[in-house]
Amino acid sequence: MWQEDKELKAGKRVQRLAHIALLLMALLALFALITDTSNYIRSVKSVRGLSLDITNLQVIDDDNPRARIRFRVRNDSPLKIEVESYAFELYLNAERVGSSYSTYLGTDPNIDPKAYRQTTHVNQILAPGSSLDLEFTLYVYSVQMESVRNAQRSGSMSWRASASFSAILPYAHKENVIKLLARFEG
Repeated sequence: MWQEDKELKAGKRVQRLAHIALLLMALLALFALITDTSNYIRSVKSVRGLSLDITNLQVIDDDNPRARIRFRVRNDSPLKIEVESYAFELYLNAERVGSSYSTYLGTDPNIDPKAYRQTTHVNQILAPGSSLDLEFTLYVYSVQMESVRNAQRSGSMSWRASASFSAILPYAHKENVIKLLARFEG
């Protein structure tokens, strides 16, 4: 009888320790879930802190019509964002002029087409409060160049860029596509 009481108490002690261990694991899992959810929400909110501006746009109308576009991407979020690459489309008065896929190779035979494809690969970390300046030379096809000339003659020049940035957000382990818009009058 005395042996049975001792075994019963030992069994209850083991059950109590198992319950405590399970409770601690449940609390740890709950803490991890709350932390992961909070980090995810902060990461998603960091996207709202990104902005895009066209800082300069120059149209060159010669034998190889092109536009030189300077962008500035600003990170006003409290978290760093890793910008991998970008692609954009450029519009003038709501008409499509070209995109980052319209690579200008010019007349120089020494220009390597790979170099132009690489211009949209950024691979930089954008710290909180910092900005990144990008430049792209866009080839403008003759049909679109005629639209640019007509707009220049009329004096109505409202440019808009729709850009998609491939970025790795904080606490994320995969690339996300972030859409940004920018306007430029001139």
